[in-house]
Amino acid sequence: MNVIAWLHYIVALVYHTALPDTVTPLQATPVKKVVQIERLITSTGADTTVTETEVAGERQVEIVTQNSSGYDIADVVVPLAFLIAATLMVLFITISRKQVNLAMIEKGMDPSTLKSPDATRKFGALRFGLLLVGTSMGLLSGFGINMLFGVDPDHHEFIVTTSALFFAGLSLIIYHMVAASLNKSH
Repeated sequence: MNVIAWLHYIVALVYHTALPDTVTPLQATPVKKVVQIERLITSTGADTTVTETEVAGERQVEIVTQNSSGYDIADVVVPLAFLIAATLMVLFITISRKQVNLAMIEKGMDPSTLKSPDATRKFGALRFGLLLVGTSMGLLSGFGINMLFGVDPDHHEFIVTTSALFFAGLSLIIYHMVAASLNKSH
């Protein structure tokens, strides 16, 4: 179908009498009339829309069922499971640190010796800045790849996310090397 035939078809869908005589039924098949539109609410909580249309003398029935709440079970379970897992992880880390400290005290050791100053934690602003720069470079490169190479739209999110994570990781590796060299010089 050419562009003009598509435009005629769209106009014919909106204005039923606007279809010119130059368009043949092979080029465009306008909807003559909508016979009945009915909305039913079922007991399962789903909305069902039944649409009967008559197209060029042929009757068509379309049934569309949608979840009325708009949420799927995974939309509730996944965040809830994440919160439970994060809470349990923090709880177990806290309990294990407390047990280690108590065991060190029982043996007459000082628990404060366990906390050694990490040399790479001195430069927090440098780490945060490099991480932001790396992430933004990854986002820009992901969008650039999508635009330059005409990637399938289904893969846009994957490419942008992957490139952002790659450059963020690369920036943290660069931070580690820079922090190590700065520690040697001090």
